[in-house]
Amino acid sequence: MGRVTALVVLAIALLSAGFASVARAGQFAGVNDHLLRAYSYPSREARLSSAQALGAKVVRSDLRWDQLYPNAEGRADPEYLSEIDAVVSTAQSHGIKLLFTVLGTPCWASSAPQNMRETCAPGVSAYPPTSPQYYAEALQFLAQRYGDAVAGWEVWNEPNISYFWNSSDPAGDYVKLIQAAYPAIKRVTSAPVVGGAVSLSDTDFVGRLYADGIKGNLDALSIHPYSFNYSPLTPGSLSFYGGPVSSFVDGVPAVHNVMLDRGDSSPIWLTEFGWNTSTSGVSPATQATYVTEAYTQMQSWPFVQGGLYYELQDEGTDPTSSEQNYGLLYNGGSQKPAAGAYQRIATTVSAPAPSSPSGAHPGSGGGSGASGASGAKATACKASRRPAANRPKKKHRASTAAKKRRGARGRPRGRRGGARACRPARRPRRRGARRSRHAPARGCHGHARARCRRSS
Repeated sequence: MGRVTALVVLAIALLSAGFASVARAGQFAGVNDHLLRAYSYPSREARLSSAQALGAKVVRSDLRWDQLYPNAEGRADPEYLSEIDAVVSTAQSHGIKLLFTVLGTPCWASSAPQNMRETCAPGVSAYPPTSPQYYAEALQFLAQRYGDAVAGWEVWNEPNISYFWNSSDPAGDYVKLIQAAYPAIKRVTSAPVVGGAVSLSDTDFVGRLYADGIKGNLDALSIHPYSFNYSPLTPGSLSFYGGPVSSFVDGVPAVHNVMLDRGDSSPIWLTEFGWNTSTSGVSPATQATYVTEAYTQMQSWPFVQGGLYYELQDEGTDPTSSEQNYGLLYNGGSQKPAAGAYQRIATTVSAPAPSSPSGAHPGSGGGSGASGASGAKATACKASRRPAANRPKKKHRASTAAKKRRGARGRPRGRRGGARACRPARRPRRRGARRSRHAPARGCHGHARARCRRSS
């Protein structure tokens, strides 16, 4: 038996080495962490030190537009701005670049119904802005301030989910947003602009983005190819939704094929994927195995430029909460087995943080670091989400997008729970107001996360 086990281990090692040998030049490994949420401020240095020790070259963090400009266009909140400065500076000291996901429409710019805007009611920040130019100007300000100190700018988060993007035409309104943001950013920096941030491997929604004109307005397309509690190597036919949409191994190439069909050879960034270790998730040992499998598989895809695991550290200590248990580290900072797995595989995905894309416009106003403002603390909300628990597969009748609306537990994708409300064509119904994996952190200017959740 011992000899058989040794042979199996050797075979897995050889397989991993084979995949690594065809890894795309320039592929990078990173992690997600909510560095701009108030609860993370005291541990920011320790978190980034842990990310560095694990070999992460990029850390993705949500940055809330509604906290940056809470009251009016161009009037930045000095406390929140100082926190962004501090995050960028601390990351630089650890050799890490940040990928900022900017989301959350301020009340003054929101297209939400007037009665909601007047009270800045929960949900206002999920509506598209009345003018995409407002968002573009905010991103241009940030891009100029931080220059090449960041790994890139990701436009919004999961617009195929109404919790983040409450629109009757999600794809069309998202394309208008990025069409305004892309040239505004490129006028001041050559940092990559990452578009899409699509929940799961939603080829239907990606196709609509291209039909509406996203091509030429991004340097990379990002997706979140969660596979729920299944292995990243589980084929689409056996996955949670029975198709590529919920399969890591089949979903990522399916999205790439949609891009190629539309004449776009831009790289793909996997800006979120992961497995939770809650009582309804997977075991810590299984999480470690899946981390290795995912990054090994990623290295066989030359069209994927990098992958950012969700997430660095558990957000809480409730063992029943899927949202709180996606970390490579436990809430207190100690390592799960997956941390060691990530660290080992990161050595084979050793490229530095991505730099300016080829053909990008040279920056005209960036710097190499963060600038000023007195620091204090700003209240932050959450901004990303992930699938959570597993439940018996069921046949669904509507489109794969409609299926996504039902999370792993039969509820809207909750704090990184199932794929909630991923309906690209029309506004999905929200059942049970469960917060999504990016659930709003307490106190986001009164917006309940997408409600405010968008902020780190």
